[in-house]
Amino acid sequence: MAYRLMSAERVGDGLKRIICEQIDKADRRLAAPASERAEAIWDARKRFKKVRAALRLVRGTIGESAYKAENRCFRDAGRQLSWSRDQQVLVGSLNGLRAQRALAPLAFDAARAELAAQAEAARERLERDVEVVADVRDRIAGARLRILSRGFERDDWGALSPGLKRVYSDGHTALGDALRSGDAEHMHEWRKQVKHLWYQLRILRTASPAMLTPMADQAHELAVVLGQDHDLWLLSQWIAGWQAQPSDAEVDADTPALITVVERRRAQLHDAAQPLARQVYGQKPGAFVGGIGAAWDAWRDQCRSIQR
Repeated sequence: MAYRLMSAERVGDGLKRIICEQIDKADRRLAAPASERAEAIWDARKRFKKVRAALRLVRGTIGESAYKAENRCFRDAGRQLSWSRDQQVLVGSLNGLRAQRALAPLAFDAARAELAAQAEAARERLERDVEVVADVRDRIAGARLRILSRGFERDDWGALSPGLKRVYSDGHTALGDALRSGDAEHMHEWRKQVKHLWYQLRILRTASPAMLTPMADQAHELAVVLGQDHDLWLLSQWIAGWQAQPSDAEVDADTPALITVVERRRAQLHDAAQPLARQVYGQKPGAFVGGIGAAWDAWRDQCRSIQR
């Protein structure tokens, strides 16, 4: 079924279904043959993030200790698999700058060759490292059983509104921090909050598709921009470390120009993020959640009238 609440579902039943479906899909992907593992890990980590966003939505309903335990479980599971994905991200980010390679052709070619070699080594390691994948599968299987046993005390908007408001408020705070500092740490925190919001709006969108689908699309667009910025920052850090290693003199001379290309693109992304931020975070948290809550209540009333 879809990553959204259905009209006939109680809140607890729907969230359990959504979370367990994501766990099951991640587990099936991680069971793929070794030759498919790189793509499988990318998909599994994405599903772990969707689980964590769903858990945040019902954080106040399942209790803080339960939320923290399950969030930590899926955070750590994703981190166990992150090293293999990082190399692929660096290669993709560098390839995305290909159109500007004339500014630093020697450094670009040398960096791409080095990253490709590292990505291949990571892929080979991943195919061999079956124990890590097995451990992650065990972790999420245990989490699935715990989540199915969790109790949900409420079945109204009050089961969801505190979690949504917290994520939207945290996004407001992260946005302010990112705009004030512009540093990678604050930008990355903002990106995480935007992605939580995007996933939560997708869960809720059945209540009012006309209102919530465009809001989710805007959050997704902002998350993509911020994700590209973060990936380029990782690339700049890698280039700085690579530059410090002995290499061809001509390549060394060209490397600062490559870093300039990366930073120029990051500046463009920062500019692109600002109008999107105004769209996504243009309301105060109370008004944002109140508007969605009104749509939710109207939808639930309609569902009950149809069922009578």
